[in-house]
Amino acid sequence: MIAEAAYYKAENRKFYPGQEIRDWLEAKKEIINRVYENKPLAN
Repeated sequence: MIAEAAYYKAENRKFYPGQEIRDWLEAKKEIINRVYENKPLAN
């Protein structure tokens, strides 16, 4: 699930290199926050 979200973030920034770890960490944080706040994953 995190990999898919990170890919989506990378795709939105046109796959500019050097931000992979940031994409992964932001995706992980977003998913964890949504799970604990009982919010749906899809907007």
